[in-house]
Amino acid sequence: MANPADKTIRTTDYDALSCRFNAIRKNYLPDNYTTSMLSGLERLLKYESKLSHKRTFNAIVKSNKLPIINRGTYIRTRALDIVIEEFLRRFDGKCRVMNLGAGSDMRGFWLLEKYKDVEYVEIDFKETVRMKKGVVLTDEKLAGIVGAAYVKGDTQEWWDGLSGGLKTERYELVELDLRNVQALNSYLKEFDEAVPTLVLSECMLCYTESSVANEIIKTLKERLPQAALAIYDPIGGEGNFGNVMVENLKMRNLQMPSLLEYNTLEKYQKRLKDLGIPTVKGANMYFITNSWIDIDEQRRISKLEFLDEIEELKLLLEHYCLVLGYWGFDWELKLKFSL
Repeated sequence: MANPADKTIRTTDYDALSCRFNAIRKNYLPDNYTTSMLSGLERLLKYESKLSHKRTFNAIVKSNKLPIINRGTYIRTRALDIVIEEFLRRFDGKCRVMNLGAGSDMRGFWLLEKYKDVEYVEIDFKETVRMKKGVVLTDEKLAGIVGAAYVKGDTQEWWDGLSGGLKTERYELVELDLRNVQALNSYLKEFDEAVPTLVLSECMLCYTESSVANEIIKTLKERLPQAALAIYDPIGGEGNFGNVMVENLKMRNLQMPSLLEYNTLEKYQKRLKDLGIPTVKGANMYFITNSWIDIDEQRRISKLEFLDEIEELKLLLEHYCLVLGYWGFDWELKLKFSL
């Protein structure tokens, strides 16, 4: 039986999916197969949670997000996509992207479609992997993108027999609890070391005990000779913001161990350097919004919804960061991380 705490963490993925769907619906972001994920969940949630599947699905698609949340979702998504595109450019698309705690995120599918040499790996809890595998196999377009056999028509019997991950020539969906660092280490031993790897952690490490999260980072550093690690996480700051966030998380039975321990951008960058990563860059999301997004795009975004909470948005974005560390290769990164 799944750990209740892990089940609570899984609900944060549905929160993120709901945010992405709202941002797409309001024209902040392109679809890029998010609605395919939603269609799959609508079909398959009934097998996982018979009594509450409609409530779960409706909570995702019928929850209207405030403009401040839509702006945050937009810059979080775009910033990571920009880093991915820069990494792919560095290696002419001949590389691997590995998403830790990928959940319902669908960026891998448009990347596989656009870049014919890229490999994409997604790692998550067993239950999450089972659901995503079901969604992919029962969607003809998604199955075709990853090179898997399309399943026409799902049944309870089919669902009951569905287990394990999914592996094709360029795509792998892996059921692995990342807190089991020994299992992660064993899995990474199978990797072709000649393929450069970009590892994504989008609000994943923050839910892990700091000592375990540090072991995950160290294992990635030791096992991947040419790699980059892009982390998107909240930082508590030195004011009251972090304490308020901790209390809000407690009400949902959630913990973010790193929030107050690595509560500034400087501390988070030092964390990676102390773990042996030679080159580390970082910026908060307010800086990234103003430095990475061109003025025409900023104007387009500003016209989508009226936003009254300008100062609140600035405060929110200043308490989330993107930290990028890399090793084993030279990278003339053109992205600006400081003034």
